[in-house]
Amino acid sequence: MSRFRAVFEVARWEVRRYLGVRQQAWTFVLTCLLLGAGAALVRLVWPDSVPAVGGPLPSADLDAPHAGRLATGVVVGFVQGFMLLGAFIGFSNLLAGITGEKRLRVTELVLSAIPARTWLDGKLVGLCAVSLVSAANITLAGVAVIAALHAWGAEVPMLAGAVEWRVIALLLPVATLGFLFWFTLFAAIAATIDDPSSSGRQIAIFLPFVPAALCVPVVLEPGTALATVLTLVPPTAPFALPVRLVLSAVPAWEVAASVAVLALSTLALRGLAGRVFALGVLMYGKEASWREVRRWLAEPAEP
Repeated sequence: MSRFRAVFEVARWEVRRYLGVRQQAWTFVLTCLLLGAGAALVRLVWPDSVPAVGGPLPSADLDAPHAGRLATGVVVGFVQGFMLLGAFIGFSNLLAGITGEKRLRVTELVLSAIPARTWLDGKLVGLCAVSLVSAANITLAGVAVIAALHAWGAEVPMLAGAVEWRVIALLLPVATLGFLFWFTLFAAIAATIDDPSSSGRQIAIFLPFVPAALCVPVVLEPGTALATVLTLVPPTAPFALPVRLVLSAVPAWEVAASVAVLALSTLALRGLAGRVFALGVLMYGKEASWREVRRWLAEPAEP
């Protein structure tokens, strides 16, 4: 079996195992109910905090450039939120997908058929697809609630400015690479966990909030040297670069360098995750220490 074929088969197996139609339908319904109940509760407790029928967002009172910047910023925030939601869902899927075979004691059987790197690649592809579909399902539920509220007479505030599609075109590859970066890092962490129900390493799901918090000064001063550095550092680049694209003119070389560094870092992280996965899935009954993980990373790369 060729490597591509093996990756495809593993990915298909992961999709069939974790992407159930019934599960997604229940997720959609429950999300709609929770969002609808939350909107009703907010309107009941704080009636003055909800815009009146027909109330537009403040962008309607701004001139065209500022209104367009606000509209673009909202889209950028939505895409980044979608990226984070997909990464969070992905970590849960990775914990189940990577530790599941360890608990069933079938890792040796699988590794006798395909290399560990191929197995990990298949899991990354399949669970990426599962996570993105799940995130899209939750997002669609939110859109459905907004549409229902609009149909029942609650006018949804609209953005008056035109979106800057040049920024959105640059945002999509950055957001995609950022999602892959964190997803691959989560895969490496999940490979070191033996039992997700008792492991303290599940707190790693909050790691993306650290670089996001570091990028708060970029919102205030997007043209500083600190903003440039954060744009070129892989963990912070998916957060800093989109903000700078909305608020200021970013030199083309910084955009290209940020995307290139993020792509190369993701590929390098995939290689490191492969080494950790190759040895981590064979460890039963105990969780690998960080000292052992460092020793695994020093092992020769698998061909």
